[in-house]
Amino acid sequence: MKNLSKILILGAALASAAPFALADPVSGTISVGDGDSFTSTQIQLNPTGVVLTSTIGQIAQFSTITFVPGPFTYVPGGAITPAQLIATFTGGVQFYLTSEAFTPVTKSFAPGTTTLYDFLTMSGTGYFLYNGTQSSATYSVTSSEQDGTMLGQMTGGSFQANGSTVAATPEPSSLILLGTGLIGAAGAMFRRRRTSDVIA
Repeated sequence: MKNLSKILILGAALASAAPFALADPVSGTISVGDGDSFTSTQIQLNPTGVVLTSTIGQIAQFSTITFVPGPFTYVPGGAITPAQLIATFTGGVQFYLTSEAFTPVTKSFAPGTTTLYDFLTMSGTGYFLYNGTQSSATYSVTSSEQDGTMLGQMTGGSFQANGSTVAATPEPSSLILLGTGLIGAAGAMFRRRRTSDVIA
């Protein structure tokens, strides 16, 4: 009887908890600027001093950003496994990189000067993680730094979430099915016990 009670309690708890497991996909675009430094193989982000330049859509409510300093090694055109956490937003929202393409660092002079600058362009895919739900996303980053100084500036940083869920934590329907399945199993055990008692 103890086992039966445990199964009933667990099944009821899972079924009743289902409404609190709702998915929270993220959508919209956020654009930022920040200090950084980079070489031909990696980029180091500045975790403070991030400047928000614009937000579009639901993601505007997550506009306070802290970058993970890194350094992050370039993975040209390849999948990043495991995914790399690159930024944390308001309310515990996190952004992870899952693939990356980059243009090798190029050098050119600032217009009208003899000051040589290095330029970097990166883009790829990732996801926002919010309340246990991963939302598919893309990103692009451009940066420049005076040659040899290792003091760069992210001239364009854009993170765009399309609101589509790409990974799954248990959703309400799954939890309800599991909960009701356990309750059904408990009922079957109860009927079998009753039948055996009657026969005895």
